[in-house]
Amino acid sequence: MEAAYCLKIGARAARWLVVALLAFPQPASASAVAAAAAAAPPPPQTARGYWASAGAAAATPPEILEAIRAAPWRGGLEPASEVLTPTEAVVTQGAIPPGLRGTVFRQGPGRIRVGASKYGHWFDGDGLTSAVSLDGSTGQVRMMSRYVRTPRYEAQQRQPALAQALVGGGMAMRGAWTDAKQGSLLDNIFQKPTNPANTNIAVVTDPETGQALLLALCEGGRPFSMNPNTLETLGEWDFGGALGPDGFFSAHPKVDLKTGSVFAIGLAIGVLTSSLVALRVFRLDPSVAGKTVGVLSMTATKTVALDSLAFVHDISITERYIVIVIPPWEVEAPSGVIASLLIGPLAKRFSWNAARGARVVVLDRITLDVIADVETDPSAGDLSFYHVVNAFDNDDDGDSLMLHIAAHNGPREAVESAFGDMYAAAWDDSMRCSMRELSVEGLRRRGEATARLISGTIQPNASAFELPAIHPAVVGQQYRHVFTNAAVPQADTTPSGRDGHGLLRNAPFLNAIERLDLIDGSIDRITFGFHRFAGEPMIVPKAPNSSPSEVTEETDAWCCTFVYDSDDHASDLVILDAANLAAGPVATIRLPAFLPYSFHGCWSETAFLLD
Repeated sequence: MEAAYCLKIGARAARWLVVALLAFPQPASASAVAAAAAAAPPPPQTARGYWASAGAAAATPPEILEAIRAAPWRGGLEPASEVLTPTEAVVTQGAIPPGLRGTVFRQGPGRIRVGASKYGHWFDGDGLTSAVSLDGSTGQVRMMSRYVRTPRYEAQQRQPALAQALVGGGMAMRGAWTDAKQGSLLDNIFQKPTNPANTNIAVVTDPETGQALLLALCEGGRPFSMNPNTLETLGEWDFGGALGPDGFFSAHPKVDLKTGSVFAIGLAIGVLTSSLVALRVFRLDPSVAGKTVGVLSMTATKTVALDSLAFVHDISITERYIVIVIPPWEVEAPSGVIASLLIGPLAKRFSWNAARGARVVVLDRITLDVIADVETDPSAGDLSFYHVVNAFDNDDDGDSLMLHIAAHNGPREAVESAFGDMYAAAWDDSMRCSMRELSVEGLRRRGEATARLISGTIQPNASAFELPAIHPAVVGQQYRHVFTNAAVPQADTTPSGRDGHGLLRNAPFLNAIERLDLIDGSIDRITFGFHRFAGEPMIVPKAPNSSPSEVTEETDAWCCTFVYDSDDHASDLVILDAANLAAGPVATIRLPAFLPYSFHGCWSETAFLLD
């Protein structure tokens, strides 16, 4: 039942059209940790290991090298080299669990600079697909990685565009946050943003061949299909024409493992909507009812009009509803959208509309009828976020539901500014997330629904975080455990450490995984060391092919994450027991090539690189 962890969908490839833009002991309390970190003087910034070497100096532009030496976590942003054939990785600690066999796929920006030219935002980097296949019964591990061959990537690789970028002449094509050729009017006017294909990855089934495919997802356009055995790009994908000429598909489809249904959204601009911009809502159903295997077909769509261009990265489902929360981070339509065709990147026109609350649209899962379309009270506080943790029906008759959201602790502008130049970014907890609750009530009384942002945070002693994850069997249901990519202040106690006093410091980047128990309030945590930075937790059930009804413990799973070691400029795949993170890694696997920080991924029970 591979689709329990990777979306199974099927359709034929179609032409590409981009029209617009579219992110070990029990821990001390967060307040105590933050106070200790704030009290410590700034640590001396001294690079060590690879970044202090002559090799790094020879291979890295001086400006970039200086930025990384000042904050070595930034080394994890550096461009990836492709690994074009299955290459052995080395288990350096522990052992791969005997029953664990399959492939970890990841998607992220493989490069946010080309030589001396930088993209205008982390989200604009060229998409890199990576795969690590492993088999616990043999101990074998192999890795591959390859850039998605989007039109923009191929244009950038051609001469003279590549040579111009290397010396700071800018990018060949326009991105959502990046002008081409350093803002040259002739190279940007009337040019639409290009799709980086860099956000998420899904395993799908081709209905014509019955073979597995990969889809590289990004809400800035259509998916790209790839061969999961070679990672070669095959073409664009539009679900048998269902997306239409101007339709996009989101990077966060939601899968209900009980029914096999998949729910997603996509931006529509122009011909697909009576308004200039809209969100289209999709339902895809399996060819065999109640099964998450085989081919999914697009069975229903619904258009939700927008009065401004909105940035909607994630949605949620419950057993009855689809829930879309639209924060007021927006571009005025039509003026701002049209103006971007003349000068300046579209996505840099986003701004926070403090006069508005978050818009909450609730749709019936079966009919896609809009049940409620309401706004939160802006006086209750801003609700800025990229990711929804989960949602669930809050009563038996469907009158109310609850959402848990990874909400930004501070203003959206600060977060976007940091993402706009990651080599200069200095992160703190105000730019990270805490869990907030959003209650929607009155859904059975048409016209009387309300949405309320509940004050305070869930688990106030948890560390600030991003990229939350839950067990795939509890999506849309009442649940207990949340896994987060956390930022934990800590001391460097190594002999060559930059902090000779062993004082706690603000975490420069996400460096830990935490499991938050929403019932008893406990927190399970692992940090990876002063010079090691973690990625998104991926929850892989220990029992392969298990159905949701067979999942009795959300922690009966492995937690996998990629860790960047800035001393070695190298990447590890770390496998943890989801029930006991603090016990440390079950296995650590050193990959044969460095991988930059990625955004999202999925697990497949097929070991593509080993079979």
